[in-house]
Amino acid sequence: MKTLNQPQSLSSNSVNHTPSCCRFPNQPSPVSSTPLSLTCSSSTPSQCIDKASSSNFSNLANQTQHLHRSTESWVKVYISIANFFRFLRKEFDDIIPPSIQGFFWSKIVSLLLKKEDKAALRIEQYWDASLVANEFYVAAQSHLPTLVANNSSCLRVARFDKKSLLQAVEEGQEAMDQFEGINIGWKLEAEASDKAFSNVKKAIILSFNHNCREKVIHQYLPHLVKLHECKVSQVKVPKIFSYEGYWVGNELSHPASMETLAIDPCLKDAIIEDLDRFLRKRGYLLYGSPGTGKSSLIAAMSNYLKFDIFDLQLSSVTSDANLKKMVLSTPRRSMIIIEDIDCNKEVHTHSAGKMSEEADKHKFTLSAMLSFMDGLWSGAGEEKIIIFTTNHKEVLDPTLLRPGRIDYQINMSYLKSKAFEILAKNYLGGEHQDHPAFKEIQHLLEVLDITPAEVAEYFLRFEGAESALGGLLNYLKKQQRRKEDTSP
Repeated sequence: MKTLNQPQSLSSNSVNHTPSCCRFPNQPSPVSSTPLSLTCSSSTPSQCIDKASSSNFSNLANQTQHLHRSTESWVKVYISIANFFRFLRKEFDDIIPPSIQGFFWSKIVSLLLKKEDKAALRIEQYWDASLVANEFYVAAQSHLPTLVANNSSCLRVARFDKKSLLQAVEEGQEAMDQFEGINIGWKLEAEASDKAFSNVKKAIILSFNHNCREKVIHQYLPHLVKLHECKVSQVKVPKIFSYEGYWVGNELSHPASMETLAIDPCLKDAIIEDLDRFLRKRGYLLYGSPGTGKSSLIAAMSNYLKFDIFDLQLSSVTSDANLKKMVLSTPRRSMIIIEDIDCNKEVHTHSAGKMSEEADKHKFTLSAMLSFMDGLWSGAGEEKIIIFTTNHKEVLDPTLLRPGRIDYQINMSYLKSKAFEILAKNYLGGEHQDHPAFKEIQHLLEVLDITPAEVAEYFLRFEGAESALGGLLNYLKKQQRRKEDTSP
């Protein structure tokens, strides 16, 4: 064997190094300046270089084979793990019932979902113990039936008076809504009443991503209110409410309208003009004899404005605080009706200050009524109409009637000829105009004090225009003879 010694004076870049064309990609370039000693059995340097190249090829092959064996090992490990979990899954399905499996997975999902940041809004039916109506709740309750049909597994259904099918979500059930890419969960809750409330407290819970809080509050909730107002303006049937510790309402089925109202046409036009001009807050006094159409005018005003009626019975008011609670709990776009106010002595002339201390504790006072009329209790006087009715205007305290409290006093007078034409058309259609008794009836109505209720009774008693007008004419002639007999 021959040993080739590189001279010490040669640098590391000498041509005696292994040529770059003979090096492999992973073989480091010689950079050391120390002497290089190669031991080779060949007789020439070129043979020695060939020998080194063959050795490097052999090392690369060994490394590739080792890598191949390592990859196979990892594949075998993966297959073993997969088979192990497949075996566990099979045993899991065989041993554990599907119902328990579903409960197990639901818990895992719920835990994962809890990690997502959620926010919620609670929309309660009433704001506090005063039972102030929450407009957001009214709007949300109106929108809820549009969500339950496809989102809830349990629905409440009802039908009243042959009307369309009503749907509502069951308490505790959930529904989903979307608004500009936001997923909003809905849930209806109800709690048992407490001492402050006389009815069940209801609330709608809205849940959503906390990053969308501002958008839900300032855009989604006003959007619900607008949808509700649009729906109300199109299809709303006014309701009439009575107070039973809280307001209980039913649909107003009164057929009266401004077109069919049997009052003087000039007076009717003036009322309509006033209603159109003053919608923020307005006080009316309807006075006249019983049967002159005060209740019909109220129903016609409600149907014209699409305002709900809240019938406030003063006889059921126990104190000033109770009166305040009843007034504050009425919503916007409502008509508060106090009928036969003259029947309550608290509002009679000079009634203020005459009540005993014991009575003050259990009945409302005139000052409380005046505060109610002035709107001092409620900034929610917007779009509210207050209507008083009386048969005896002269007994009312003058402070109750001053301008600003009573804005418009309407005298519901007896039926006269022009109003009779409207009333006859309502009951008889077009069959009355040419009847010989029609003109005579109109003449008698101008000189007699006959209420619309008396005339309507004759229209209902007889069938057909001939018998109805004939019976009415005989009745009016009797009233005229009686008037002549009693006149001095």
